[in-house]
Amino acid sequence: MSNNAKLIRKIVTAGAMLAIIIIMQVLKNYIPTEASGSIINAVLAIVTINLGIWWGLGFCVVTPVMSILIAFASPMTTLTIATYGLNIPIIALGNFIFVFLAKLGHDLYIKYKDNKFWLWTVIFILLIASGAVAKFLFMWGSAKWIIEPIFKVEGPSLRILENLFSITQLVAGVISVPIIYISTLPIDKINHK
Repeated sequence: MSNNAKLIRKIVTAGAMLAIIIIMQVLKNYIPTEASGSIINAVLAIVTINLGIWWGLGFCVVTPVMSILIAFASPMTTLTIATYGLNIPIIALGNFIFVFLAKLGHDLYIKYKDNKFWLWTVIFILLIASGAVAKFLFMWGSAKWIIEPIFKVEGPSLRILENLFSITQLVAGVISVPIIYISTLPIDKINHK
């Protein structure tokens, strides 16, 4: 495949993934955060795995910004206003921690799957799950030790912060693990013929 064809394929894939994220951002006002968050996590990981770490980083940064622009009635927008936007880089970094570990797991899986397939499949799944836990811990710690004390968050904003930066992140991350694994199987067959 020529370089131009590869670039066009990447741009089309990125556009399709961005469309899914936009749909999930719109639906944030109508469906549970765990549902929309798990799909968004999966899309971020799939973009990183299939298009590369720089594309993934770009999506990790753009997604929380899009959230406040598209889902302006969501609790996350309320939190963004209360923290003067500090939650945006924290979310972006949390997303990147998650997708980095998913990409690492996938790269190891692709490299070694012909040698002990089941072992590398389990390692891939465990690294995705580790990414979900690491993102949760990072975001929870950031809320507890950075956002809350700096901005003296209280009342409804504190409840939103505690909800969105705690167990909600963990649940969304865990739900996204099988989605990411199952989604990568057919893509790997196309990419690694």
